[in-house]
Amino acid sequence: MYLENIILHNYRNYGDINFTPSPNINYIYGENAQGKTNLLESIYYLLTAHSFKTKNEYELVKWGGSYLRIKGKVWVKGDISNINIYFSNNKEKKILVNGKEVKRDSFFSMFPVVIFHPEDLLMIKEGPLLRRKFLNREITRMYTRYWKYLQQYYRVLRQRNSLLKDQAVKRKDLESWDEILCFYGSKVVYLRMKFLNKLDKYFKEIHGTFTNNKEDVRLYYKSCVNLEEVTQVDKTGKDKITEKEIYNQFFNLLKDKQEEEIKKRYTMIGPQVEDFNVYINNKNIKKYASQGQQRTAVLSLKIALFNFLEENNKFSILLLDDVFSELDEKRKRAVLDFVEDKGLQCFITSYEKKVIPAEKNSFAVYKLDGGGLVNENSGKFN
Repeated sequence: MYLENIILHNYRNYGDINFTPSPNINYIYGENAQGKTNLLESIYYLLTAHSFKTKNEYELVKWGGSYLRIKGKVWVKGDISNINIYFSNNKEKKILVNGKEVKRDSFFSMFPVVIFHPEDLLMIKEGPLLRRKFLNREITRMYTRYWKYLQQYYRVLRQRNSLLKDQAVKRKDLESWDEILCFYGSKVVYLRMKFLNKLDKYFKEIHGTFTNNKEDVRLYYKSCVNLEEVTQVDKTGKDKITEKEIYNQFFNLLKDKQEEEIKKRYTMIGPQVEDFNVYINNKNIKKYASQGQQRTAVLSLKIALFNFLEENNKFSILLLDDVFSELDEKRKRAVLDFVEDKGLQCFITSYEKKVIPAEKNSFAVYKLDGGGLVNENSGKFN
C-alpha cells in the first residue's frame, strides 16, 4: 500500500497544496510552526477520517475558511482508490471512495496507517484511559468485530449503571444484565488479550533491533480476571486463552462485588477499567525508564503494529512525527536502517536535515517552508 498523491484545500495552515510523495521514504524537515505535523495529520485524516490531534474537526479548517477538502489516490495490492473527504464548519461530512459514499466506522479500517507522534508518550506517562483508547483503536483495525462488541458492551454497561443508581434496585434485575454484560465483556477482554499476546512478539523483536538486544521488554494486560486461569496450553504447547473461562470468571466476580456495587452505585469491574503496562527489564516503564527509553519503547510499539498488520495481509503506511528527539545517534541510525530495509512507504518529519546520512540517497528529502514543499532531490515545488 502506498499514497500516490494528496491534495489539500483549507486544511490547517495549508490553503492549497498538491503533494506527490515518493512510494518509499519521504523525509520532511523545516523550522517549527511550518506545518510538518499538520501534513502528517492530513495523510492520517485522508486514510482514517480521524485526526490524531483533536476530536474537534472544525479545528482542522483553515482560519477564515468554512470547509476543508482532502483528495488522494492510494494503491492497495495493485488497485487504486480515489478518496475524497469533505468537512464543513456546520459539521457536514462526506467520505467518498471511488465516488461512493462510505460510513465513517467502516472507512476507518479500509486503509491502515500507523502514526508515531510525540504526544504518544502520554500513553506511557499518564493514566489508563489513553492506553485503552490505543487498544480499542488498533484492535478495531485488526479484528473488525471488536468495535461491535465494544459498542454493545458499553450500551449494556450504561443500562446496568442506571439500574445501580436506583435505590430500589433488585438483585434479580442486576443478574439479568450481568449475563449480557459478561457475554460482550468476555469477547472484548478475549480480543484484547489475544491482540496484546501477538503484538508482544513483534514489540520485542523491533525493540531488540533498536537497542541491540540490550533491553528486555514485554506487554502485560491488567484484567479483573486471573490471566493464568483463563489461559490453557494447547496441543502444540502454546498458551491459548479461553473466552468461556473469561466469561465464567467475570460473572462470578460480578456476583462477589454485587453488594459493594449496590452501595457505590456503579459497575466496578470490566473492560472499562482495565489497562495494560509496558515493562523494561522487568520494571514498569512509567516509573523506571528514562525519557529516551520511553520514546524508544513507544516507537517500537508503533512499528510492531506495522509488522503485525503486514503479516496479517493488512499493508500499511508509516508516519513518524519528530521521531528523532531524545534518541541517541545509534537509535536514530537503527530507525533509518529499519525503514529503508523494510521497503515501505514512510513519512518522517524533523526540524533538522543533517539526520539523513549522505549515503541514504534513496530518501526523498523535502524542505517545508511557508506552507510549501521543496523537493531537494529535484528542486521542484509542491
